[in-house]
Amino acid sequence: LKGQKESGAPAMSQFNIPTPEEIDSIKGGDSKKSTITKPKKKPGRELLGSLDPQKTTGFRLHQITSVIRQRNEASHTITALNLRVGRLWNMDHRMEGDVIAESIDFFQSLESPSTMLLLGPNTAEKSALCREITKQLSSSPISWRTALVDTRSTVGGFTKSPIETGQSIRFYVNATTAQHHKINETRQIYPQVVVVDEVLSADDIEAIGKLQSEGISVIVGTNMHSLEALLGHPLYSQLLPPQDRLLSPSDLNPLNAMRGSSMQAHNRRLSYQYSSMSPHLLILEMNFDGTEVKMYKNIPGAVKAIKRFSQPEFTSYKLRWQGYNPTDTNTASKYMSNPAHKRTTSRMVNKLMKDTLSYKSLNIPTQL
Repeated sequence: LKGQKESGAPAMSQFNIPTPEEIDSIKGGDSKKSTITKPKKKPGRELLGSLDPQKTTGFRLHQITSVIRQRNEASHTITALNLRVGRLWNMDHRMEGDVIAESIDFFQSLESPSTMLLLGPNTAEKSALCREITKQLSSSPISWRTALVDTRSTVGGFTKSPIETGQSIRFYVNATTAQHHKINETRQIYPQVVVVDEVLSADDIEAIGKLQSEGISVIVGTNMHSLEALLGHPLYSQLLPPQDRLLSPSDLNPLNAMRGSSMQAHNRRLSYQYSSMSPHLLILEMNFDGTEVKMYKNIPGAVKAIKRFSQPEFTSYKLRWQGYNPTDTNTASKYMSNPAHKRTTSRMVNKLMKDTLSYKSLNIPTQL
């Protein structure tokens, strides 16, 4: 716009503003009339914004989705609401040990291509951990060319309310069943590391294996609660190299137990054939409430310990979140129980819900 003003060229506008003659014709001054159409309500409207106006909890409201009934007598009525809330990575400076810095240092020390697996249930705040690792890897001084495959937009936020993820390039997943296509598309930027928020299918694992066979490191999140659960899962255990798996594909087939020993040995050799998953591995395991992270560096040793029903070796990090913490009794925790804070938050969320779930009649004609 500044260049247009200096050159004397007419400014361009993104909106088609009706002229006075067109407005008169709409009001009835002309025989030509234009109909004003109201925007239709779409099922599953999204609400984006903050859940914490006082900025004391560290939580963020990512999405409010309404479920609108489309049939029977309750047609076009809202029957349910789904609130998606995440947490920002805001750690207390008094916390002992920096799990982000130490995990990134060890990940960089591994031979390329390397793998970092993030384990934990849905409530473990893996997205916050994944977001912070992505941010530091893609920013200075590391500045790795990073591709982020955001499975449900929980790492980088939605388009209208993004969350900072450093210099990484995001690949939005429109359909979770087609996430493996987005993983393959990351080759367009020639990445040094590809971050996948959550692996969902065998196609995703196959696409990740192809990236590793091309020398690209990966960081992958799963919903496995622990390393033991990962080793015993028939699908997600394929994220490990064959020598670090607890079960082989042939062991999962009950028909193999009915065959002879020679057939079992043959199948065992086939199950440990070439795999593109890198043996250079780091595993971070978060507990259910996001207060502890276990770091496994020696994966073969950990697998052997689990096979012997003993405790594997790991480094534990106790997380201390700023703001609200269910295990802490600091000022922010007490402030969260204050009725005034609850009223303010509820009032703001209620207003945002009304603005999102309702639509207004626009007086600007859509067709002239």
